[in-house]
Amino acid sequence: MQPVYANKEDWRQYRGLKEDEELPENLESLLNAGSLAVREYTALCVYPVDQKGMPTGQRAKEAMRDATCAHATAMLQLDIDPAKGGVIDTRTKASKSINGASITYNKGEQDSEAEARLQVAQGIAPTARRILDAAGMSGGSPWLGG
Repeated sequence: MQPVYANKEDWRQYRGLKEDEELPENLESLLNAGSLAVREYTALCVYPVDQKGMPTGQRAKEAMRDATCAHATAMLQLDIDPAKGGVIDTRTKASKSINGASITYNKGEQDSEAEARLQVAQGIAPTARRILDAAGMSGGSPWLGG
């Protein structure tokens, strides 16, 4: 079982939600997907972990928690549901015809939203990446010693 770096209360706190505010039904799935994105992004990082694979250092623990919450938030805002098998349709419907059974896809200003959906669905959300980079947990370069 892979580690999950944030729980529902972490997400509630990250979003500044009150205790009585409703949480998304698929929040657990979003946090699992967020943790996977964080784990993939930090694959080349070296940091101490416990027996469950959770970071033990405070800075790494907080960065991975917050990045997981940021990624889960991006998925929620972009209407990406990881429980649906990861299939992403980046096209935006501009019009449809019931009798003619045709659909037209908009290629204009919706392209940036489509690109954002694809980036978050297949990689890591920009805010999550920035959180990890700021903590020195950039996935782009290996740890050097010596």
